This record gives sequence, C-alpha cells and structure tokens, in this order.
Amino acid sequence: MKSHALILALVLVFASVASAHLCNDVFDQAEDNLAVKVDIRDGQLRIDEEATFRVYLLNTMDRNIADIDLQIISDEFDATVTPSSSWSTFPVLKTVNAGGQKEYFEVKLMRKEGVADGEYEIKLKLVNGRDDSMVYKTLDLASSAATTDVPEADDVTVDGDVTRDEWGDAVVVTDLHRYVRENRYFCNAKAEDQPRFRVQADSETLFIATTLQGGDDASDDAAVIHLARDLDGQPISIALDRLTKEVRCYRGMERSEEIADAIEVVFDEDGKTVECAIPLSVLELADDQSSILMNFSRQMTVDDEDMSCYWQGNASSRFDPVVYAEFVLASLSDDEDAESDE
Repeated sequence: MKSHALILALVLVFASVASAHLCNDVFDQAEDNLAVKVDIRDGQLRIDEEATFRVYLLNTMDRNIADIDLQIISDEFDATVTPSSSWSTFPVLKTVNAGGQKEYFEVKLMRKEGVADGEYEIKLKLVNGRDDSMVYKTLDLASSAATTDVPEADDVTVDGDVTRDEWGDAVVVTDLHRYVRENRYFCNAKAEDQPRFRVQADSETLFIATTLQGGDDASDDAAVIHLARDLDGQPISIALDRLTKEVRCYRGMERSEEIADAIEVVFDEDGKTVECAIPLSVLELADDQSSILMNFSRQMTVDDEDMSCYWQGNASSRFDPVVYAEFVLASLSDDEDAESDE
C-alpha cells in the first residue's frame, strides 16, 4: 500500500503536427527534430520521498547541438540532473546523421518538505548549457511519458474486412507527417493522404488494421508497423505492401522470415485495407510486462518522389524506439491485476 505516494497520472495526447515552417536555426529545428522520451515503465510516476527516471534524447537535425542541458521546473520538488556516464560527447548531442545515438539524463526528484500528496505539474526544459535563456524545447513531464490503453480484443476475425463490430473500440492512430525541405532545412508537414492504424490486443496477439487513403499513382506503397519491447530492445518492422500484397518483416535492419511466418495478414481486394494478427511472443516480453512501444509509417513513392510519412520521428529515427509511443495492453494489465488479487 502506497499511502504516502504522489501519483501523477499520464494520458496520451495525439497532438496534431503543425504545418511546415521555416527552421532557420538550431532552436527552430529542435521543435521537430529533438525527440524526448521519459522512461517510466508503468505509465505513472509514483513519488514517495523521491523518484528516479531517465530522460532520453535523440537528435535528427542537420547539425549537432553543441551544448545542451536539462532543467526541471517545479514548485513542489527539488531535482538533480546528471548526464549518463556513457554519454561520451556531453554536452554535445550529436545528430544521427553524423553517427549520433540516443543519450539520456538521469533525473532524481525529491519532494519538498510539507508538500502533500496530489497531482502537480512538472516541466522539462532543454536549454543551452552556457546560456539557459536559449531554450531548445519545453514540455511537461506527463506528455513526455505519455501512454495509451489498448482495449482487449473480442473475437477478431482476420479477413481484410474492418467492421465497426470488431474494431469500433480500437485505438485509432492517424495524423502522420511528411519530413520535407523548406529552403535550407527539413521540417514536419501534415501528410495529405492520412493512413489510419487501428490497434487492439488479447493476451497473446496484437491486432492491427490499416486503411490507406490516396496513393493511386504510387509506384511503391506500404504501411509499416514498428514495434519494440522497450527503449533498448531491437525494433521489429512489418511492412504491408498494398501493391504487391507482400509482407516484409525485419528485426532491426535484418529481414526475418521467422516473423513473417508467425503473423497472419489479409489484404482486401484493392490492398488499401489490411488486417494483421501479430503474436506477442515475437517481442519476447518480460513475464510482468504489460506495455509495448509502437510507431507507424507509410513508405510511398509517387512520380519518383518520396512521399513517405511518419507518426513519430522521420526516416532518420523510425528504427529507434526512443521516438515510439508507449501502449499499455489492457489484456495483459488485467492478467497482472488478477494475479495480484489472488
């Protein structure tokens, strides 16, 4: 029983991506190209007297960030922030285009004396370490560690026919963006033809249905599901090619026929609607694990132009789980609750 625990409930918000804008310096670019992920495993931050967590960063800009620091803004908590001992280039955050990788700060929060249990706002502020008036990005802790609940699937038939009876309660993911050049720099722009990904699961299987809009002139067109067990896990990618009705599966960058043989996929007649059943066993989840990381993209070429779009991240980061969102599977959570009640 956590009678003295402070609980900050975290709710996933599918925020709309703004239209393309001119990224004329490192601070503008950071808005679209500095990924931030808080590593909180169960979707809630529980604080007794203190709590420790990691804040991961990934830089997909066209340049390194020469000097970066993290500040914690809160009236109710004191904080210490320490860069990871493995971050050899700190305070430089190298871009992935120059061989950079995800790095992290270790954060320790300590509740101030006299602060009662409750819900309090805590902000993360990424600044220039030499001049903290120069802010790269500010966001609240809740949105950085956001999760969403995936409802339990009930009698789904994988037949390529997405009906309301089967998929009406599923989580819907849309609002993908293209990563486009504006003058000298790349920025996010909302994709014209928005795919939809619907997600539900039972205790053994992840069910995903995809509906693709447009793309009638595409020479390549595949909906891609990106999955990872955790932030350090090797990602799995499942590409559903609507033109060839081919299913291509990868562990990391390596093609995996083992995964392709394990999953069940059915395309409708024109290939624009796909139902997919993915055994959770391919993710090799821990026994007590009830959440996974997911991302979605559409890899498309029209008239020799790359029209690919992404839910989180871009081409430089789509294979890194640090940009994925955390999804809590209700079917596994219920199993855990049942075990704890026995």
